[in-house]
Amino acid sequence: MVWGVEVGVMHPRNRYARRRESDVDWTDEETKRVYTESVLRRDFGVTCTLARDRLCPALPNRLNYIHWLEDILQASETRSHVRGLDIGTGHAAIFSALLCAMHPDWHMTGTDTDASALVLAQAMLRDPANQAWSKRITLRHTPQDTLLPQDMDACFTICNPPFYASPEERELLRGAKASYQKPCPAHDAELYTPEGEVGFVQRLVQESTQHLERIAWYTTMLGV
Repeated sequence: MVWGVEVGVMHPRNRYARRRESDVDWTDEETKRVYTESVLRRDFGVTCTLARDRLCPALPNRLNYIHWLEDILQASETRSHVRGLDIGTGHAAIFSALLCAMHPDWHMTGTDTDASALVLAQAMLRDPANQAWSKRITLRHTPQDTLLPQDMDACFTICNPPFYASPEERELLRGAKASYQKPCPAHDAELYTPEGEVGFVQRLVQESTQHLERIAWYTTMLGV
C-alpha cells in the first residue's frame, strides 16, 4: 500500500515518503476512505470506519506533522508524562489515535465544537480492537468562543483547522478548479471557522498568552 507523495516535502521518518506509482484512484472518495481505513489498521493498529459525509484524513501529511512535533519534543527534552491537546479532533480523532497508537506512554485530550463528530469518535474509541491505546484518549466538547480549555495542562497542541471563513470564500478560492474537481464530502464544521484559517491561528496565538505556564508548545497545520 503506497501513497503517491513528493519525497522532498516528507519527513525522513515518514513511512510513506518513498515516491512510488500507485493505481489507486484518489479522486474516488469511497476508494480513498477504504484505502485509508486499511492502512490505519495495518500500519498503526487503528480500527475505524471513516464517515462518508466527512473529510477523509490525508494520512501522509498527518504523519509528517506528527514527526515534526516529535522532533520538537525530543529537542526540548520532553520525554515523560506527555499529554497533548488535539484541537478540533474530528470524527476520527486522527491525531489523538495516531499519537497514542505510536507512543504507549502518551495521553491525549481531543476537543471539538461539533458534538456529532465527538459521538463518532467516541464510538471508535470504544471498539475493542482499539483498547490497547484508546483508553489514553479523553474527548471533550468545547464552546465556539474558545480553543483552549481553562482547566488542563499539556505539553503541546496539535490541530488542522478549517480553512475557509464561509462557503462564499470556498467557492471563490476554488475558482476554475470547481469545474473539474469532484465535490468533497464534508461537514460544515470541518470546512468553516470565523475569519478562516488565519483567524483561527490568530485566536490560538491570542489565547496562548493566557496559558503561558500550562501549555509548552502551540502548533497547528496550515494549508497552502
